[in-house]
Amino acid sequence: MSHARSEQIKDFPHICSDCSDDEDFQRWIEGTPPTAVKDWPIRRQLGSIRASRTRGIRLGQGPDDSDGTKPMRIGVYWDGKLEEWLSTILEVDPDHPRATTDFQAWSFPTRRLLDEYLKSIAGRPESDVRNILRHLLFDVSTFGFDEDLLMELTKDWNKFEELQERSEYFRRLSNLIRPNTRAHAGVRWIIDLLPEAPSRAASVAESYVRAHEGRLPQGRVEGLLDAVAVINAYYIGNCATPWREALFGITPRQFECLVARLYSSMGFEVVLTPPSRDGGRDIEAEKAIPGGKQNLLIECKQYSGKVAVREARALLGVVSNEGATGGVLITTGRGTRGVHVLAQENARFDFVDGSGLAVLLNEHLGPQWTQRLDWLTRPL
Repeated sequence: MSHARSEQIKDFPHICSDCSDDEDFQRWIEGTPPTAVKDWPIRRQLGSIRASRTRGIRLGQGPDDSDGTKPMRIGVYWDGKLEEWLSTILEVDPDHPRATTDFQAWSFPTRRLLDEYLKSIAGRPESDVRNILRHLLFDVSTFGFDEDLLMELTKDWNKFEELQERSEYFRRLSNLIRPNTRAHAGVRWIIDLLPEAPSRAASVAESYVRAHEGRLPQGRVEGLLDAVAVINAYYIGNCATPWREALFGITPRQFECLVARLYSSMGFEVVLTPPSRDGGRDIEAEKAIPGGKQNLLIECKQYSGKVAVREARALLGVVSNEGATGGVLITTGRGTRGVHVLAQENARFDFVDGSGLAVLLNEHLGPQWTQRLDWLTRPL
C-alpha cells in the first residue's frame, strides 16, 4: 500500500487516498508523511493500522475481527497470497460497490504481488487478464477528493474560474452540481484497443496519469500504472507465441511486407523497393519529426543464423551515399558481436534481432499478429 501525495495544486491540499468511491478510508490516523514523487508507486504495509472507518467496516488482516464487523481486506493481508486475491476480485463486477468497500481491487495490494503476477502472466487466460484490467482502469467516476476540492474551490470563485479556463478537469469539476456528471472521464474504454493496439492503450493510461497528477487518489494512480505494466507484459512483452515458426513460414518478400506494415503502424510513410536490384535496402521509411524528417533505409534478413558485420557495414554505406538519417537491419535470427558493437557506436545504425522484432510486432500490431499474417504480409 501507499500513502498519497499532498498539495499538488497551490492552496488546495491533496487528501491522502488509496481508495476510490469509498473515500472515508483515505483519512489515516498514522502520521506517515505523503510519498515523494520519486517514490511512486510504492506499497506500504499496514500492519499497525486499525483505524475505524465511518461506515462501520474495519481494516483487518484476517476475516474475523473481535467486534464482529466486516474487515476491509487490504495491504499486508494479501501479501504473499496472489491467487487468493485474484480469485476474490475476478468473481466481482468492477462496478459493484464490493469492489471498493470489501477488499482492495483498484490496484495490486503490494509491489511484490504485482511482480509475481507479471512473472506468471504468460500462461494466464486473456479473459482473466482483461478482467483484472477492468478493475485497475476506472470508468467515469467522481472520487471523494474531487468533492472536497470542489467545496474548497467554491470559496474563491475568481480562482476557480481561472482554473476552469486552463483545465478540462476543473471544467468537469464545476459541473458536478448537475445530475449524472462526473469529475473523471474514465479510461476503461482503452480495453477496446486490445489486443490490436496495446501500445496505444498503455500510452492513454500513462497520459491520463500525467494530465491528472495531483487530482487522483494515489491508489487510482497506482492502479493505472499497474494496468500499463499488465498491458506491456501480456500484450507486448509476452513472446510465448510461436513467432519463429510464423516468421519462417512466410516468403522473404512477405517478410519484407510484414516489416513495412510494422513501420507503417509506427507512423512512417513506407515504400517497398523492387524484389531485385533494390539498391541495398528493402524498405524506405519516412516520418516527420520536430525540425525536419526522419528518413530510414531498412534491410530485412530472414536468417536462422547470425547476420555478419559486413552486411551491417554495407547498409551503412548505402545510408551515407543516400544521405538518409539512419539505417535499420532487421533479422529473424541474431547478430554477431560486431553487429552489436556497430549499433552501439554508430548513431545512424540500428539492429533488431528476432526476439526484438517479436516484441515490436506485439507492441504495434497486437500479440495476435501471427494469426493475421495473410493480411499483414500483403503489399501496402
